[in-house]
Amino acid sequence: MITINKDLLVIGSLLHDIGKIYSYEYDKPPIRLSSEGKLLEHIVIGLNLTSDAYKNTMPLLDKEDYLHLQHMIASHHGKLEWGSPIVPKIIEAEILHTADNLDAIDFKYNKAVQDKSDNQEWSDWIKGLGKEVWVK
Repeated sequence: MITINKDLLVIGSLLHDIGKIYSYEYDKPPIRLSSEGKLLEHIVIGLNLTSDAYKNTMPLLDKEDYLHLQHMIASHHGKLEWGSPIVPKIIEAEILHTADNLDAIDFKYNKAVQDKSDNQEWSDWIKGLGKEVWVK
């Protein structure tokens, strides 16, 4: 039976998008990708940030948990074609990817409902979902 490391799952959930801090510029609207974000993307930046943090706080996390955390950050998009350099290979990474993907799907459904006109029953085609959705 697989045991889920809940502490690792929580840490990975909190840190998987940490690279977005430097991937975007927030100083004036609209929010836009920074040069660092365009060149490295948030996954690579997040891996670098957690690597630096690990080097400074090694006693707080054992090497296996650190590697698993890095893997969770690297694989949270779930597929190579979705921007992950690797697919999930541990249960915590699979759970994180699934939750992150569900959050993205929820966002797309809510945006479709928010953008609908008064008597509209179905959304326009939503590219990220590959379908129309009921918005009435």
